[in-house]
Amino acid sequence: MVDVLMFSCGIDSLSAWFYLNKPKCVYVDMKTKYSEKEKQCIKDLQKIIPDLKIKIIEGIDLGQFEVGEKAFIPHRNLILAAIGSIYGDRIIIAGIEDDCVEDKSPKAFEVMENCLNVISKPGKEIQLYSPFWNMSKSEIIKWMIKNVDNAEEILRTSISCYSIEDGQCGRCPSCLRKAIAFEKNKIDINFFNNDIRRYSLINQYIQNMKINKNLYTQKRRKESMEVFKKWGWKT
Repeated sequence: MVDVLMFSCGIDSLSAWFYLNKPKCVYVDMKTKYSEKEKQCIKDLQKIIPDLKIKIIEGIDLGQFEVGEKAFIPHRNLILAAIGSIYGDRIIIAGIEDDCVEDKSPKAFEVMENCLNVISKPGKEIQLYSPFWNMSKSEIIKWMIKNVDNAEEILRTSISCYSIEDGQCGRCPSCLRKAIAFEKNKIDINFFNNDIRRYSLINQYIQNMKINKNLYTQKRRKESMEVFKKWGWKT
């Protein structure tokens, strides 16, 4: 069985590459507003990780379907899994324990895997897999620090941001999630373009977590609230 990791330049897929002993990587340019900086990120990562080899595929324009501040693209992971199945049999998309996306959960992966097996050529068995369903982002970073040389520089070089501007904007939900995980691991967060600790929507996150206990996992709520309190927010 051939493993293929669908690479996104974020902490989760980058860590999965190390965690799974450096499988084949495929990056799909979906023509989003942040695609260009992701491709630049690949070049930056390859300067500090010489054996990181990534096949870049020019995809169709899915950026036109982005929804909301989280830049959600409907069915994105199903599309990635379908493309990945051309290059391997076990398709790795790095979903994690506290993801809250319709197409990124163990159940969703099971359904998509079944779909791909039904429509693939006879004799080909496809698996859709993530190694991180029982780990939070902060736990993944903790593993990286313990097991990968130069982990902090590698993690800071990764890109988890929905904005069009270069680098990490420091004012979007993805930047906030990255900063919380960094803070939990005592990694400096002053590299964001704006002070993420003053992100205008933090208070809304706090209120949502208080009102809806099912919005996020208990671990994610606890970690987020601890960090928000450390940053001076009333929790």
